[in-house]
Amino acid sequence: MNKENLYFIEVELPKKENEYLRCVTKRVNKIFKIGEEVGYDFHLTVEPSLYCSREAIRVDLNEWLSMQNPFEFTLDKIDCFKNRTTGLIYLTTTDLDEKEAIVDLHYGIHEIIKSTNLRKQNNHDYIPHVTLLKEVPLNRLDEVQKIFEGEIKLMRINISEILVRKKYNNGEWMDMRRFNLGENPTFSYQFY
Repeated sequence: MNKENLYFIEVELPKKENEYLRCVTKRVNKIFKIGEEVGYDFHLTVEPSLYCSREAIRVDLNEWLSMQNPFEFTLDKIDCFKNRTTGLIYLTTTDLDEKEAIVDLHYGIHEIIKSTNLRKQNNHDYIPHVTLLKEVPLNRLDEVQKIFEGEIKLMRINISEILVRKKYNNGEWMDMRRFNLGENPTFSYQFY
């Protein structure tokens, strides 16, 4: 049996959109002096925790993604996740067709790559999102969210490539491989 690892699958935002979100997030956080800014490049989360073998990623995911068509995705809505003490503010879409396309991509990945360890399968509802600010106190969440709603402008991104990242024993994540959607996939990284 192949050893399973933890993988994270994302769509990287283009540099211009990344810089714009970094600027807006810094400005909002400077006003409120709360929350934790994202310490990495902004990305659209496709799968936050996928346990599987390297072989499943290398072969099964590659083959399946080559049969998927690229699509556009509009980021135009600010929303939040809440836990008991803090919230996370994120950017998502209101376009139901685009949401269906990314949700189909997410669950399609789950159908072709399943962990053999049922306790490690991610069975949460998937919400496509770009994290903007983490660890926002609940009593300030609505106020901060309204500021973001006034600051963020509509963005359209092309979903034509995904990035697979692997978590190592030391807790660090490393970019492993990029996969193109559609025919003739190309790879930017070797898979280790």
